[in-house]
Amino acid sequence: MMRLCVRKAREVKANISLGICGEHGGNPESIAFCHSIGLHYVAVRPLEYQ
Repeated sequence: MMRLCVRKAREVKANISLGICGEHGGNPESIAFCHSIGLHYVAVRPLEYQ
């Protein structure tokens, strides 16, 4: 679903800045996935990073 949303957003605005914040940003596997689908940033509190 996220991959589709990123693709659709870029069809509308190619240079859109996309990212994720919150609990998923603290999971290394989630960070790798977000990078693989082209998100620009991950926001997480330092204490939440595993």
